[in-house]
Amino acid sequence: MTIKELESFISVAREDLANIHKRSLKDSMKDVAKKALGRPSATKDMIFWPAGVLLFGLTEAISPVISESLKTEITTDINSFIKKWQDEGSEKVSFVDDSVFGAGLLGMYKITDDEKLKQSASKIYDFLNNSPKNRTGSIIYNPKAGNDYIFADGAGQSAMFLSRYGAEIDDKAFELAATQLINYYDHGMDFRSGLPYHAFTMSTAKKLGLLGWGRAMGWLIMGYAEFLTCIYKTSDIHNDAAGQVILPAGIDLKTLDIIKEQFINLVRTTLSYQRLDGGFSWQLQSIEGEPDTSATAMIGYALAKTLECGLFREESLEAISDIIGDSDINEDKITKALLRMQDFLLLHTDKGSVQKSLSGCEDIGVHRQVYGHYPWGQGAALAMLTHTIQL
Repeated sequence: MTIKELESFISVAREDLANIHKRSLKDSMKDVAKKALGRPSATKDMIFWPAGVLLFGLTEAISPVISESLKTEITTDINSFIKKWQDEGSEKVSFVDDSVFGAGLLGMYKITDDEKLKQSASKIYDFLNNSPKNRTGSIIYNPKAGNDYIFADGAGQSAMFLSRYGAEIDDKAFELAATQLINYYDHGMDFRSGLPYHAFTMSTAKKLGLLGWGRAMGWLIMGYAEFLTCIYKTSDIHNDAAGQVILPAGIDLKTLDIIKEQFINLVRTTLSYQRLDGGFSWQLQSIEGEPDTSATAMIGYALAKTLECGLFREESLEAISDIIGDSDINEDKITKALLRMQDFLLLHTDKGSVQKSLSGCEDIGVHRQVYGHYPWGQGAALAMLTHTIQL
């Protein structure tokens, strides 16, 4: 992949972000249907997750591999979008899904050290911290629906934001992030296959929705990746006099080992379903079914981030070998898998526009088989390719 190709992805993502709230009649009708089902729609939420994924991808693209002039242009676009939200006055945070926007916002805060971005991120943190939770501390996805459903989307998205918030602003957020991940692994997974269900409820002890939905795994694995990379970056500069790592508040070595073990298990399971063409299907175990660029890119981003931070180095895996056993996961295997994913995305891209993304999920178990260009596919692909371009 070349810098010029990456720039074409950036160009399309910038255009998508600029037009994200220009709703067609068809989109507006879908929003009405979602509202009737009690599901959130994008019309009144400036920072709803499709925009959030685009913002997230563009923030990741502000990297050393692109020119300074392009960095400036992207920064201007992102700041303009964020300012529109800030200028609304209330900076309203409405859904757990808004966490994705928050993760991108924190990416910008890390780059600019803008105090106003910090204040905005704190409003998203307060929303998550004060949101209704089930008895184990998992954030209920849509409490207005009158249930205690915990979604893979919400667990992964909130963990992404909370991990970045913990690294950049207040390390107490790491504990809430860890709770979302560990609880989902304990209560939302199918332990025969190692795949996630879309949701679970503790009130009736049921696992809900499709087993192995690609984006469900994508959100979860991204949440784990952000947690681990943020912990590594935070802990690297916090050592005591004896050279022992000082972990963030609420995180001990046992908790960290549990999350590492769960992540490696998720990676192993996910890679076992990689298609012959290098991508992943909309439903992971349907390896000869419809491929999904959005799920592929989300999984790829998570693997690329953790590869960069050294989690798959031999010495890192040896350090946790007592809990994961003799791992068949290593740097070489991850790199090869990522290169195949990169080829898959390029195959399904037209002049920087990512195609073949599965449309939005309308409700538990409702995944209409419509594929095309969507902001979540574009944003996730940009985030992944920014990190794989130098492999």
